[in-house]
Amino acid sequence: MTTADTADALWDFALARYARPGAQARCLSLQDDHGYEVCELLWLAWLAEQRREPAPEAAPGLAGVRHWQETMTRPLRAGVGVNSRPRWRLAHV
Repeated sequence: MTTADTADALWDFALARYARPGAQARCLSLQDDHGYEVCELLWLAWLAEQRREPAPEAAPGLAGVRHWQETMTRPLRAGVGVNSRPRWRLAHV
């Protein structure tokens, strides 16, 4: 399986699982209440379904992603922009 095929298979899996009734709410609860990231949860579920585990060489890449999530994504979700700026809100026209 090529890298592109693997990425397509993961994407298809993630979309299908997230679309299941109740999955979105459960994933967001795990993210908001327990600090898990939805994308990482879906990736781990995809690996588990194939009876695989993350490869040790994935650790540096995961560390970079987790740093980005901590410094950029979580503050945006909390309603505070990067550098503690308020989040922009679109006015309804």
